[in-house]
Amino acid sequence: MLLAFIKDLKQEVNTMNAIYTAEENRSELKVKLIEFVEFHNTVKEMVRNFTGIYEFIFLVYFLWSNLTICSTLLMTQFELSKDDTNFFILIVQIGIMFWSFFIIFLFCYFGENITSEFTDLNDHIYHCDWHLFPRDIQRMLPILLINTQRPVILKGFGNILCTHENFKTVANRGYSFFMILREYQS
Repeated sequence: MLLAFIKDLKQEVNTMNAIYTAEENRSELKVKLIEFVEFHNTVKEMVRNFTGIYEFIFLVYFLWSNLTICSTLLMTQFELSKDDTNFFILIVQIGIMFWSFFIIFLFCYFGENITSEFTDLNDHIYHCDWHLFPRDIQRMLPILLINTQRPVILKGFGNILCTHENFKTVANRGYSFFMILREYQS
């Protein structure tokens, strides 16, 4: 839903590009620009509200994934070390590991998408034909560019960012905890 709103904002930039050509459209262009700023602020506020609602859930899932990866690897190692390996248990453990990776991947994937779409929006605004707009509209555009310049990032409690980099960190931490516990077990 958030990505659809960002695509709508990009379409608004294209609409502003289309109506700048005629001098009589100057007032319409101003109205479109003001609507764009209001809509952009609404979408950013919506992302902040979404983050505020789900920040604790993001934290729980990130911690749960670390714990699940570590414990599932330990159980898999224990199961493989037995003489009578139960393959059904191994399949269940692989499924648990898959779903823990999948849930965190979804959070990180969509968080990264939202951030990159907002960044692309800033580029889209800058690369529109703003230099052909009337002077009074050109003076309003830097405010809009400054407003869109700051990245919008989905965060969890404790400043946990939903990014691809953080997905790799969760996987590495889970494996690191497994290696530490395995050494401790030996």
